[in-house]
Amino acid sequence: MQFGRAQVEGLSLRFIFELLGGQVGLLTPFVFVLSLGGLWLGISRGGEKSGDATLFLVSLIGPLLAYFFFHSLHARVHGNWIAPAYPVLEVLGAEAAFEPHRFPPRIRGVITLSRRLAVPVGLAFAAIAYLQAVAAPIPLDPAKDPTALMAGWAELAQQVEEAARKAHASYILTSHYVLTSELSFYSSDAIPIIEYNERMRWLSFGDPPPSLFEQRGLYVVEADRDESSRLSPRFQEFERIGELSRKRGGKTIASYIIYAAARPVRPVLD
Repeated sequence: MQFGRAQVEGLSLRFIFELLGGQVGLLTPFVFVLSLGGLWLGISRGGEKSGDATLFLVSLIGPLLAYFFFHSLHARVHGNWIAPAYPVLEVLGAEAAFEPHRFPPRIRGVITLSRRLAVPVGLAFAAIAYLQAVAAPIPLDPAKDPTALMAGWAELAQQVEEAARKAHASYILTSHYVLTSELSFYSSDAIPIIEYNERMRWLSFGDPPPSLFEQRGLYVVEADRDESSRLSPRFQEFERIGELSRKRGGKTIASYIIYAAARPVRPVLD
């Protein structure tokens, strides 16, 4: 899947520091240090006693890490993309934590300190993240707060359903899997919610009956992902009818645009 994003239009160091900083936060700082130590053990000491297993673990995730490092030289790597490597990184981190004597003297103290602080600092990071997600005590801009990704969806789904009832819509189109999934989860299921593009994501759900699109529908889209120019030529009638906001604590996280669509002149779904 990642090779679909592999087109290189130029190299830059812009994203590499973002990638490393994100991993320090997600793994937590001292687990990150121990994980790097485990990787170093596997690469540098693979031929010694008990080193073959460590080298094998490094080989499992080495291609993935190498690819994303290269990817970060030309485009953003989202932090969760590294997640498949985390289980192996933690095994390697444990190897480093309990084998500090295998490191050079200058590094040995860092490994020992990281072992002592990994659990308490990790628990502190987790507690802060969960508290921010639930109550948002840190006054961050909701549009930039990653924990706000989980906020406001139930209320947005209610607003979308109300807009659909007012417009006498029989279906709701979307164009991004996050919005599709969240609206589907929080809606009453009275009106089908369909992502018109990226149909590969929804093969297990089957396509809706073609007769559904003979009725009036809505297109709901994030303001910064508006694809109305691609969708509007598929209908004789297509007009913008309103805007909605997803909020937390009265502050806007993201804005959404609603279009009314009717009388398709070509297949609605990609």
